Amino acid sequence: MNSKKILICLVIVLFAFSAPAQIYKYTDDEGNVRFTDDLNQVPAELRESASSTTEIESQTEEEAVAGEEPGQDVDPEEVAEDDDEFAEETEADEQDEEEATDSATAAVDTEAEDMLEVTRKKLEKMKAEIDKEYRALVKEKKSLARDKKKIKTQEEIIKYNKKVENLNQRAEAYAKKGQAYQTQVEAYNNQVSQNNAEQKKK
Repeated sequence: MNSKKILICLVIVLFAFSAPAQIYKYTDDEGNVRFTDDLNQVPAELRESASSTTEIESQTEEEAVAGEEPGQDVDPEEVAEDDDEFAEETEADEQDEEEATDSATAAVDTEAEDMLEVTRKKLEKMKAEIDKEYRALVKEKKSLARDKKKIKTQEEIIKYNKKVENLNQRAEAYAKKGQAYQTQVEAYNNQVSQNNAEQKKK
């Protein structure tokens, strides 16, 4: 149940913010400046020297001018200043979004790790109880085996059979508890694997 909540939170956090596209600029062997949005298209030896910028969707000066009324004059310096202000605001917004995403992701990660730790402790406690029950069953079985050799009367046989029946019921309960434990261990291992996979993606 909790893993579903965590998964829903992760989906909301991951898809709530738009991811800006990175534009990579590099100079090829012939001296031509090239731009691409796929880092894999940049030759491996040039990847470290390739500069990246965030793609910002904004109107070009021509589109801005085309949107103005025909009678208005547009000062190119004003347009350049507006573009600079817009770029600064956009970068600040992106940094705020990154910080919010990082803090939300960190909170979800911490919560997931805490839940895994609680689950692990419960499983360890359950394992200790199962082991204790197993030792008690083995001890009881050995005791019954010794008692079987000493049985002589019908009354002793009836008492012995009741003890065997009781042992069988406890063994059945032990087996069910063991299966439940194994199911919970598998679920825990899946959660750990999923958590590790998500950590690697970051």
